[in-house]
Amino acid sequence: MTPRVPGAVLLVAGAATAVVPGFTWFTGPPPATPTHASGFAGAGQLWLLPLLGVLIALAGAGFISARPGAGRAVARWAGPLSLAAGLIAAALAVWAASDPVVTLRVTTDGLTETVPVAVTLEPAAFAAPVIAGLAAVIGAVATRVGWRR
Repeated sequence: MTPRVPGAVLLVAGAATAVVPGFTWFTGPPPATPTHASGFAGAGQLWLLPLLGVLIALAGAGFISARPGAGRAVARWAGPLSLAAGLIAAALAVWAASDPVVTLRVTTDGLTETVPVAVTLEPAAFAAPVIAGLAAVIGAVATRVGWRR
């Protein structure tokens, strides 16, 4: 297998990791209509996912652009990079999805009241850790191949 296949997968996984926080992660049912919040709006730690996605995509681009026969040399730096970025991104995504803290503030006639809201997780909250985990697994395999004697 050439390094271009895992490189392409890492490139796509990196792009997906970078954009998935922009999708709807959380839905809360207020009295009138459901309210949707993106990952960015609902969890501050997800602001790091675009940077981590760029690092994963950089590792993928390194694999894709590797000269023939240089796959192991590229795997020595691109593997650990995608492994670390994927693990951190997966951990942050699981953290954000596991304990969403959302409150509804209702303001009427100058009086503000806070109401606890049951939060429903949307598909993006489940997809993000899977995508980042895929990048981490590819990074682990690439690291092993790159440093194997």
